[in-house]
Amino acid sequence: MGEKEKHTLETLLYCPLSVKQIFQAKVLASFLFSMMVALISFAAMMIVLEMEAFFIMDRLIMPAAGWIVILCLLSPSISLITVTLIVRGSAKAQSVEESQQGAVFLIVPLILLVAGQFAGVMLLNVWILLGLGVLCALLAWVLLQKAVGRFTYEMLLK
Repeated sequence: MGEKEKHTLETLLYCPLSVKQIFQAKVLASFLFSMMVALISFAAMMIVLEMEAFFIMDRLIMPAAGWIVILCLLSPSISLITVTLIVRGSAKAQSVEESQQGAVFLIVPLILLVAGQFAGVMLLNVWILLGLGVLCALLAWVLLQKAVGRFTYEMLLK
């Protein structure tokens, strides 16, 4: 994101990687980090919930199938969509702040979905979550393919 401001873009373009590989590396690095955070957060949540359930009910509880679908399909799909759009937007942005301001709007729907699930406003069953996950995975794949095709040297240097 800050390659233009810190004047490291030229050095990055001199490396033996193609623009497509640079784009894929930026997306992959951000995606893997976001998935690592998601897995650690899920593990921490499960440990706390299991301890609480054990102390209150003297037994452990199993997570619902919806949580597994969210963790294994929906979360990676939405993360890949978001990361792809952020990397694509950051290539067009003139500053880090401009890129970050655009990225915030991508996170708001996800926060509302999670808050709605926890608040009980919208309880989605497993099949709806599975369908939403497959739809998001297809959208992520299409966005990634289109974004890689539009990522050019000229776009980066503007």
